Amino acid sequence: MKLLNTKYLILLFIVLFFFSPTFASCCFVAYVFLDFYFKLNTTIAFREFLVLIYTINYLLSPILTYTYGDSQAMTYGMKITKEEYLDIAFPCLIIFYFGIFMIKTDIFNINIKNIKISGLLNETILKQWVIYGIVLSFISKFKLPTEINFFVYLLSTIRFIGAFGLIMINFTKFKTYISVVLFYEISNSVIAGLFHDVAMWLIFLTLIIFFIYKLNNFIKISIFTIGILSLFLLQSTKGDYREATWRGTEEAGFSSFTNVASSKLDDKEGFFSQDNLINSITRVNQGWIFASTINQMNSNSNFQGFTLILQYIEAGVLPRFLSPNKLKAGDKKIFNDYSGHFIGEGTSMGLGIFADGYVSFGYWGAIFFALGYGLLYSLVFYIAGIWSKTSPFFFLFLLPILFYAVRPDCETQTSLGHLIKSTLVFAILVQYYKGYFKKANRTINLLNLKT
Repeated sequence: MKLLNTKYLILLFIVLFFFSPTFASCCFVAYVFLDFYFKLNTTIAFREFLVLIYTINYLLSPILTYTYGDSQAMTYGMKITKEEYLDIAFPCLIIFYFGIFMIKTDIFNINIKNIKISGLLNETILKQWVIYGIVLSFISKFKLPTEINFFVYLLSTIRFIGAFGLIMINFTKFKTYISVVLFYEISNSVIAGLFHDVAMWLIFLTLIIFFIYKLNNFIKISIFTIGILSLFLLQSTKGDYREATWRGTEEAGFSSFTNVASSKLDDKEGFFSQDNLINSITRVNQGWIFASTINQMNSNSNFQGFTLILQYIEAGVLPRFLSPNKLKAGDKKIFNDYSGHFIGEGTSMGLGIFADGYVSFGYWGAIFFALGYGLLYSLVFYIAGIWSKTSPFFFLFLLPILFYAVRPDCETQTSLGHLIKSTLVFAILVQYYKGYFKKANRTINLLNLKT
């Protein structure tokens, strides 16, 4: 999308916003979804997906909560009026969208012919990445020092890069490698009772498949329908499944998960009840935390200025041996201090980038944080674009780099630390493997000259 078009689009939504914030918000939600849908066959719609997931969490779900739930009485309800919420949430989303598309890049419009040639010449490396990644994933399960375990975990994600690369070359030829990775990830998720990671990787895989195979509208709509129903079933099932396996007598595994899911499906009235629908909406509603934070900060005016920002930068940049008291991933203190809610052990919630901005400087803090984070994403896209000039497969490193950053519910110190450290790690990997891909680049250039 061209920046000029983006500017005009933002102006249009701003005009609509002055007439009706609710109408403008609904129009923006519809535009983001349609933009994502129609870009699926023409680009790897990662940026569009990133905007969509934030829009669902900060606009669509809050609007549905205001409409169908007793938002003031609900534990996870919206603690300010709809007008107050949209007056800040809508500008944040618009500015965030602008920041993401600010820096021009062609990284998401890869040349399939080039990537197939490069892959065929370097398929051994991609196979090695699958094997190395699985081995490192096993190693990361042991009790290693925190910093070391993070880097082992991060390097283990190259199994996805290898698998996705093999899919781009020839799915049928490399189906064994791909199937092993899929089975390994799904079985790990079922055994652990933690499903977010595998769901996110499957979404990334779907974005790539849409782009490669140019699926028609019937298939796209079918996949969307199945995906939404599957996510709804998962959200409804995972709580009972964890209760049965973590605290109950059931053994974790496919059989136990299937039994819980089947019982949910059999209870058709309960499965599609309003309470179940509202609970599912709540799980993808980061807006309730944003609204609660606004309400809390307006009540006590305890704005933090640069204090919170510096803590996040310290947590994201400095290793723990240089800063032993820095914030940890999953640290509950900030949430408990500023959200107006209290969470204890066993529960993990983050304020989110917009709420962090509000805690720091109020309304304009949220706006500037939205712009800054959007630009940070855009900068990472640009860096990955430079890497992809060495090999088209290197653009896939974006996926593990932004794996946590795409989550609106992630703590800022976690997503920022992951983004900075993973960018450095994969920059080193790019330099290490640079020589291995030189032959492929020369061959591609020769073939392009001949054609």
